[in-house]
Amino acid sequence: MVEIRRARIEDADGLRLLLRSLAREVEPWIQEATIQLGKEREWIENFVKDDREHSASGKFLFFAFDGKRLVGHVNGMSWTHAPKDVFDRMIKEQRLEGERPGHIGIAVHKDYRRQGIGTKLMIKALSELQEMGSTVAVANVNVDNRPSLLFLRGMGFTDYRREGNQVLLTRKIE
Repeated sequence: MVEIRRARIEDADGLRLLLRSLAREVEPWIQEATIQLGKEREWIENFVKDDREHSASGKFLFFAFDGKRLVGHVNGMSWTHAPKDVFDRMIKEQRLEGERPGHIGIAVHKDYRRQGIGTKLMIKALSELQEMGSTVAVANVNVDNRPSLLFLRGMGFTDYRREGNQVLLTRKIE
């Protein structure tokens, strides 16, 4: 049974193992990841200290565990919690006027895919964004990352626009 819970600082080693498993896939998108190998602890600390239970930043980070093994994560941020100038700039850059977006990033260990873990993580993320007042979820995906594109489209995301090698997908939050 997979358990999903908020990230903790002590989960850094598990995240490191998960990221290394993803890096072995040698897909172009892993090179663009926001988490750098060796910097997992700092990344988790940033989310944990900024988690909306601890401050008003609107960030969240959840991990999926199979026993003691970290097998997936979902992170995000509601743009509605950003300073007004940052919010306005992001809305303009992403051309999402009239919306209150939230961003989602998700990854599941390849040995655990197609078991519903990503779906559970995504449902948790969408619920978090809704509670924070977001009206639309946004995800950026490399055009070559077919598994992620198929997963997100299966979760109700649609292609919003493409810039270079990135596809911006959106989904209304209801």
